[in-house]
Formats: sequence, structure tokens, C-alpha cells
Amino acid sequence: LQLEMVPVVDVVERVVSALQLQASQKRIQLTSELPAHTVPLVEADQALLQQALHNLVENAIKYTKPDGKVLVRVQVQPVGVVFQVIDNGSGISPMDMPRLFEKFYRGAQQGPKEERGTGLGLAIVKSIAERHGGRAWAESQLGKGSTFYLALPLKQPKKSVEGVAQ
Repeated sequence: LQLEMVPVVDVVERVVSALQLQASQKRIQLTSELPAHTVPLVEADQALLQQALHNLVENAIKYTKPDGKVLVRVQVQPVGVVFQVIDNGSGISPMDMPRLFEKFYRGAQQGPKEERGTGLGLAIVKSIAERHGGRAWAESQLGKGSTFYLALPLKQPKKSVEGVAQ
């Protein structure tokens, strides 16, 4: 990891602006909601964090019908920051939920075949979260939409000489 102190607001703004055209072409309202108080810096690999959030937002756009909504929300907690990507898309079958973050897993896909992915996007998100000592998970209701979460600690654990977290 190329760790640096990354402004959370910058990451969200970059991802949202990068995907705004894709969202508007599909008539999807893509917005972000950041806490009123100062959003902290998070110790992370900026490129990887951006990639993870990008994957989540791009998926939300892909599986949301035209005239839908996608919201990127950031919540600051005492130990870390939680990125939420909330959509009112097709939702995910309860049968698919346990395997959602597995490599190459593509559930009972909704929507046109050309929109189907490789099944790697969420596995990459999970890997990036875990490499930062965080986690990724989802909640969904079929036909109502989904919320994907990416939680990261504000600081990475310090490594001792043996490479073990202290």
C-alpha cells in the first residue's frame, strides 16, 4: 500500500464527478452527502480507495433503472470512516448476497446482458477494504435497491519489525 493521509471529501468528489456523465446518460441522479462537520483525513492508498469507491458507484449506476437515484454518503465514526453507496435499483436476491464479494461470482443478473460485468468489481472492493484493515458488505432488498458499505480505519495499524500489527 502507498499510504498517505487522504482527504475523504476529495475521494468522493473525484469518483462522483468521474461517473456523473455515465449516470446522467442513464438519467440517474448521482449525488453525495458529506457530514456537516469536518470530514477527516484517512490513512489509505488514495488510488486504491478511489478504485474501490468507483467500483461501488459504477455498479450502483449499472443496476439502477433510468430515472433512479444513487447516493454516496460518508459517515464518520470514532474509529473510522464508512462510505455508503445507496441506490434504488433492482436489488439483490437473498440467495446471491452471501457470495456477492467472491471473485467471478455473478448472481441471477437483472438487466441487459451487455451490462453484466466480469464478477471482479466487488471482489476488488473487498480486497482493498481488507488490505486497509477494513471491510466491505452490502444490504439489499429485491426490487427496492441496495446499500454497499466500505469501512476503513482512520489510521493503519503500525507494524513492528516482524511485520505483526501492534
